[in-house]
Amino acid sequence: MSISIESIRGRNVLLKVAYDLPSLEDTDRIDNTLETLHYLLERNNRVLISTHWGRPEGKDPTLSTEQLIPILQKLYKRKYKQKLGVSFLDQYKYFSRGNMSRLSRILNVFKAPVIMMENSRFGEDERSGDSNKRLSLAQKYAQIIDAVVDDAFALSHRKEATNTEIKNIVPHTLGFAYKKEVKYLTKLKNKPESPFVLILGGAKLETKLPLLEHLLPVADQVLLAGQAAFPFVQISKGLDLQKTLVDSSHQDLVSKLWKNYSDKIVLPTDFKFEQGLARDIGEETSAKFNEIIDEAKTVFWNGPVGKYEESIYAEGTKKLAAHIAKLKNAYTIIGGGDTVSMLTPARKAKLSFISMGGGATLDFLSQ
Repeated sequence: MSISIESIRGRNVLLKVAYDLPSLEDTDRIDNTLETLHYLLERNNRVLISTHWGRPEGKDPTLSTEQLIPILQKLYKRKYKQKLGVSFLDQYKYFSRGNMSRLSRILNVFKAPVIMMENSRFGEDERSGDSNKRLSLAQKYAQIIDAVVDDAFALSHRKEATNTEIKNIVPHTLGFAYKKEVKYLTKLKNKPESPFVLILGGAKLETKLPLLEHLLPVADQVLLAGQAAFPFVQISKGLDLQKTLVDSSHQDLVSKLWKNYSDKIVLPTDFKFEQGLARDIGEETSAKFNEIIDEAKTVFWNGPVGKYEESIYAEGTKKLAAHIAKLKNAYTIIGGGDTVSMLTPARKAKLSFISMGGGATLDFLSQ
């Protein structure tokens, strides 16, 4: 049921996005979808925006997407010099009561070209483990829309009613931001220009291991930091981690990767400690990483290299971001919400591409 975005005119369109903002000041995820939104509006479509925000357990007024409307309007006006009319709709108020005919009438009364629907995850069936329940919810959405435009690459690995099942029953296509993700990330999978340096940090080792397995044979060097590096540091016996907690749940795979690729894997040589716990890379490691990056033609970075939430331990991540932004002759991609949040607007502008995917980016590159 795939269609082209060019063919969608004068329709009720569900625009699937991932406006899961880390804060109301961090608006990259909205900015990223404005091109698709504008394109649909220019073709006389009524756009119903579907997004989640946060991790609500049931209905949580503090995470209502109604709060995102002023931000969306401000960003749209800044980019296109036009006012954007947006109405708010709590679709679950009608879904739960089975009052679909009334919902259809209300939509016809709304004059705004854009409708922000309530947080998609306020409904328990949105992410239900039962595909039949997800399908039942998708069928309710299907009664009020004619097409789906998916601009939520960040959710491409998630099974959700408005992300998967809806596409089985309604004609769908991809938005421009989603297509850019695929275009730029594919370059990393198809023999990136050498030297290719992969930088992995962050806390969740299990989400990084599939990517490591897939890209270690391709990368020239892999710089590991953050909690993801601790198991490798422990196995290498190159540095005392003191009281630092180390994830040992994937020790067999970590041992295998270290045995086969220790010549490519570059580990921290010093840390900044807090009461015996490694919190950030040290000056020596920072200098070592920068020296390797300077020779790179392709750089992909995912995950902060320290406990960036505390400013005193964010220096390693900030310095790394600044250094990568200075590269002039390299193809540079940064992915992951935590990593991107550490970039200033000026540094973002100097990168080849910023992926909004997080886990989806890792999943895409791991296949």
